[in-house]
Amino acid sequence: LALFDWLFALWIALCLAVIVFVYPLYSLHKLKQHQVNAKKKRGHLYRTLTDAIFGISDWMISGRKTQFIEGFMENSRESHEMERKLTFWNQSRSFQLQLLSGAILLMVAIWAGYWVEQGEMIPAYIASFTLVTLPMIEGMIPLSHAVERIPAYEASLNRVEAIRQFVPEEK
Repeated sequence: LALFDWLFALWIALCLAVIVFVYPLYSLHKLKQHQVNAKKKRGHLYRTLTDAIFGISDWMISGRKTQFIEGFMENSRESHEMERKLTFWNQSRSFQLQLLSGAILLMVAIWAGYWVEQGEMIPAYIASFTLVTLPMIEGMIPLSHAVERIPAYEASLNRVEAIRQFVPEEK
């Protein structure tokens, strides 16, 4: 690309930098606390449900069965709302990145067409540049989702590290 037009190559690099750096970092910044809160809420729900299953007779004997069910359903609704917001952001971000990918693809096709019209390239290069752009961009789009999951992975790694300190070392 830079062999034909270094300014256009720079422009495409800038567009790809948005996909590789800007969106992932923005996702991480925006969703870090939401991810942590959703994970805590989900863990709380699992603990509550487990406690209820193992202590169901206690709830029934005390006559607080409906109180437990109402509390659990409220926590479940809150957790579902958090998950819904996260899902909406993921879908919105994916759509935005797909639009950006389409715009980049269209720019590359128009650029290649211009150079073919000028006689600097053969017409097969239009398809070549366009078809090379698709897998490159599609490979970069999941970076945003992976980076936003860092807080969840971090907590899991901390748990593994906490368990590892109780495991004897192999000799």
